Amino acid sequence: MGGVIGAHNVDRAAAGLPGLCVDSQLTGFAQNWANQMAATQSLVHQNIAGLIGSTSFSTMGENILFGPANMTVQEMETAWMNSAPHRANILSAAFSRAGVGIAYSSDGRVWACVDFGG
Repeated sequence: MGGVIGAHNVDRAAAGLPGLCVDSQLTGFAQNWANQMAATQSLVHQNIAGLIGSTSFSTMGENILFGPANMTVQEMETAWMNSAPHRANILSAAFSRAGVGIAYSSDGRVWACVDFGG
């Protein structure tokens, strides 16, 4: 979802940081995890340490959330920016690439995952 990365990049630019580029491998990881969280209705991080070995990245991070089905990208961004660990990922100069996954659970909630790499 380019809207999420676009929102991240607005906040990064305001902090004097370069924008994140979309990465297809990170997008795949994020979408698979969003699907998993929606299917199990469980908000939990995936094992990033287990994924990094299959990438060219030296560092990775992850932001996750769930909310009502009509949650906007800006509402997601506000939630993440109001959480210190999530904000740190969005504003980390160590990350240059990201991928986003969005899924919906049977009860209609949205589940989002952003995986960062650098």
